[in-house]
Amino acid sequence: MLCTYCGGDNATNFLVCAHCRRPRLIAPPTTGAVTATRTHAAPATMPITTAPRTTPQVAPYQRPAAPAHAAPAHSAPGGTPNFARDATRYMCAAVQLDSSLNRRILAGTVEQPYRAIASSPGVDLATVLKYAVAARRRQRITDVLLLLFLPLWLLFGLGLLLGWLVVTIERLRTSYSVLAPKLRRSVFDAAQAPEPRSEKMRRRIADIAARDRGNVTVYPGYEPFLGFGGQEKEWSFVADLTKPAPGESVRRFGIAEIHDHVAAAVSSLNLPGVTVDDRLFAAGDDLLNGSMPAVAADLLPDPLSPPRQQVGGTVIRQQWDNPHDRARPYLALRITGWSGELVMTMFVRFAKYRDEQLYTEAEYRLLGPMRKAYHAVDDLREHPSFRQVGRIISAALPVALIRQISSPFVVINELFRPLTLSSTARRERREITEDRTFNYGAPISAREMAMDTRYHRHFQAADKELYLKIIERKVLDSIEEFFGAHGIDSSDIRERQNMILNLGLMATGNAQIKADNMAVGMNAKATAMMSKVTGGAGKG
Repeated sequence: MLCTYCGGDNATNFLVCAHCRRPRLIAPPTTGAVTATRTHAAPATMPITTAPRTTPQVAPYQRPAAPAHAAPAHSAPGGTPNFARDATRYMCAAVQLDSSLNRRILAGTVEQPYRAIASSPGVDLATVLKYAVAARRRQRITDVLLLLFLPLWLLFGLGLLLGWLVVTIERLRTSYSVLAPKLRRSVFDAAQAPEPRSEKMRRRIADIAARDRGNVTVYPGYEPFLGFGGQEKEWSFVADLTKPAPGESVRRFGIAEIHDHVAAAVSSLNLPGVTVDDRLFAAGDDLLNGSMPAVAADLLPDPLSPPRQQVGGTVIRQQWDNPHDRARPYLALRITGWSGELVMTMFVRFAKYRDEQLYTEAEYRLLGPMRKAYHAVDDLREHPSFRQVGRIISAALPVALIRQISSPFVVINELFRPLTLSSTARRERREITEDRTFNYGAPISAREMAMDTRYHRHFQAADKELYLKIIERKVLDSIEEFFGAHGIDSSDIRERQNMILNLGLMATGNAQIKADNMAVGMNAKATAMMSKVTGGAGKG
């Protein structure tokens, strides 16, 4: 029986959870406040229900208290980190089972002294890095042995057989000394992650944890939404703010007002796994060249340190009224489902021009489930069985083949890594202090690197649509409500809302559309028949 709070596995008749020590919840409450701060995501198996289709008075959005200036990078911004147990477990299993992924994650995080860290929604990145560091020594020993046995391939494939044996032993040891006793669903505890032996590494991981929980993304290139998955959808529109509603007079407003109204409306949905917060996006190569004077001092007080990734609310509010600045603030509306394996984030931005036009844009990003191979931790028993050992042995053969072929490059790279890191650090310091061209953007997103290319369950795809449409509808309805409360005609908003929600074709007034072949909407196909849309408003 799974605990409602932490998801821990207990006996069927348990009264107090053996993992979080909370009493068993027999009848979960149907309502509850969802704050706009980061909290533990609710279990993914909880049903998502919408509120009754009414338009209640929305309370003002209460933004979390924040200092006027950014917190020091080494201090974790207040509160408990927002992560899901299963997503974190699978990432920890991934760095244990996939040596290539482990190397890339460590190279892109702990070995980057000057660069930012990409956010990992739903994942406790510090816990993942602790397991990655713990696995690195074992994986290095395996790679060295694979290289030593590589020349024996010429002796009737003896090298491959020995390599298979080495990888099998490593997999068995990993499975029954780490995965089964520490990472199964019923026993996983992030607080029990292995601490690195080096005090320097412990401080580095603590610093990364603080940055991962920040509200700033410093990206390295074209793509600003690093760490939040692939694009699902986007839209934008411009609304006329000078046209009054019938019998009304237009009342002016600031960006903060519509921002807070939309944020409060989404929070009022009371959906499990919802977080509402603000996030600032800045390009890593703009911090030194003077092109972002409004935020550069807050983000980069010390050029020879990584940029700050937690800023106060004042910094973000100033950017709301500065739509042309290169650093862009967004309202981040996120739903986390399937215990962190499905994270839908809608980024909304408002920009007003001379109290005449309001520009609204939205970007949808999706983090999908982890790769199927990383779910192998769920198949392990506490003690090995013959069937499980057989599966591990058979699965080790293709892994051994790939790792042995690549072992010369891996071992040579590891041998010269101290020299490489030292040379890279000197070059980066020169780019910072002399050339002023260094790019502080996060080089990788650990969560995106572990993401699969397809869904594992039909209902994951269905829930993705559910998350998208619920938030989308609430955002658009709240904008229309806000316009009505300020005496602004919302007919244009309503028409654009229909187009966005339906992805369809619309004709208004006396418009007529005739065609022998017509295809409308996503994946639509045209057929040879007469299509006609007349009068009022219609959709095809």
